[in-house]
Amino acid sequence: MPPILPGQICMEKTPGYFHTAGVPKKLYEMNNQTKLVLIVRNPVDRLISDYNQFRSRHVERGNDYPPLEHFLFTPAGNINIGYQPLQRSIYHYHLVRWMRYFPADQIHIMDGDKFIKEPWVGLNKLETFLGVPNEITEDNFFFNSTKGFFCGQEVVNLPQSEWTCTRKKCLNKSKGRPKAKVEDHTYKQLTKFYAPHNEIFYGLVKRFDFDWPKDWP
Repeated sequence: MPPILPGQICMEKTPGYFHTAGVPKKLYEMNNQTKLVLIVRNPVDRLISDYNQFRSRHVERGNDYPPLEHFLFTPAGNINIGYQPLQRSIYHYHLVRWMRYFPADQIHIMDGDKFIKEPWVGLNKLETFLGVPNEITEDNFFFNSTKGFFCGQEVVNLPQSEWTCTRKKCLNKSKGRPKAKVEDHTYKQLTKFYAPHNEIFYGLVKRFDFDWPKDWP
């Protein structure tokens, strides 16, 4: 981590930390006052997004890539519990390791599904958690219909002048890219598989406001 001055906050993002055993202990030993931010979404959608990242890397190189069902199911038709993207969406399994070292008031859980729809709401709560002034509002975003996501924007004003400039920034091209087709029966089996794991996660974080389905139509 880079050195910082008094009054500054250093932030670092590495999704792999969450599910990697041994990281919570190492981070605690480095700085046990670290504040942690965890963004979670419907675990079924997160798994599919994980699969799509691997698939896109192969497709961009001109290679074929098997459908999700090839990895997800055993020859007998059962869910393959050894599939790593499946395991990464069992949130309580990984979170409990972090909670052995860090108290709940140092862990901020964000609902990624709600964050996509209203990012300014989630960021306002994050500002409060970090102890910084609430500066971000809905005006700092615009909806990009091509990507299907909100992107950031900042209006820059020149002091003592009528000149203004709006700077806009979207996430990289990997966000909002076309997705491979996933069969309905796959959604149904995954939703059923994750439902009891989600209940354990809700109890662990003492929140029951996640709108993740228990059944698939």
